[in-house]
Amino acid sequence: MKPTWILMFYSMPSKPERNRLRIYRRLQKEGTLSLKDGVYLLPYSEDRYELFQWLSQEIKTLGGDMHFVVIEKIERLKNSEIVTLFKNQAEESYAEVEKRIAVFSIDREKEHESRMILKKIVRDFEALHAIDFFHSPKGDMLKKAIQSIQVSFESTALKPIVSLCNKDDYKRKKWQTRPGPFVDRMASAWLIRRFIDPEAHFIFASTVDESIKDIITYDMDRATFTHTGDLCTFEVLMHAFSIEDNRVHHIAKIIHNLDLNDEKYMTPEAEGIKLILSAIRNNEHDDIGILKKSDEIFDYLYQTLKDDD
Repeated sequence: MKPTWILMFYSMPSKPERNRLRIYRRLQKEGTLSLKDGVYLLPYSEDRYELFQWLSQEIKTLGGDMHFVVIEKIERLKNSEIVTLFKNQAEESYAEVEKRIAVFSIDREKEHESRMILKKIVRDFEALHAIDFFHSPKGDMLKKAIQSIQVSFESTALKPIVSLCNKDDYKRKKWQTRPGPFVDRMASAWLIRRFIDPEAHFIFASTVDESIKDIITYDMDRATFTHTGDLCTFEVLMHAFSIEDNRVHHIAKIIHNLDLNDEKYMTPEAEGIKLILSAIRNNEHDDIGILKKSDEIFDYLYQTLKDDD
């Protein structure tokens, strides 16, 4: 199927200069391709169509004028040539991040500082990668380079020890955590029900009732399963029960970043997932209801991910 494009034309008053600069920077941030002065192009999507609708209103508010059209092709410019122009633009935009990756090194004596530098590199790369619409070779190369650095960080770090458990010993149990479950506890409950104890019964209380038999605690004070070293509870459960599923490991990276806020892994989808989980917690006042809704989200996420993610 041929790519479809959104072509926009706009003009702005020469003064004040800040308004012209504001629109120019906005177009750069969105990854538009400049064909000539005042003429810009984006690959079509509903989101980008809506973007141009809002941008048109903004430009008119600033005294300018803007029109845009959806097209299948541009005469005398093949779609393959347009794709190449987008790739070239993306490759040029990576130049600064590429330099920073090339000189980056892990300083174990200043590990926190090194992590903060890497965190900034990852954040800047992800912003550029989001507008690398046709996956330029340099973008793929830099993504692998960052992932390699992240692996090196973890391979030389002291690994927390997680005791292995037999799933058969954890069937039809009562699983207790604190009330008001959020990211790590939501995801951990999904993991327990989906991969460890399908008939799990969940209890929510801040203290443990010792009279209850077969109770397993997670993500609470002195719990059976909780944070260990730099691992969140979801990761501890995953390792304890030897869950070797690539999609679960991908979800673990997302939960780690959201729960520990250290951006240890490259997970650009994390903030969107956090927003959805926040909406569930804010609108469901029953803890079981929260888990039921969050289970659906993690089921959808698991089904959407590929086995090699």
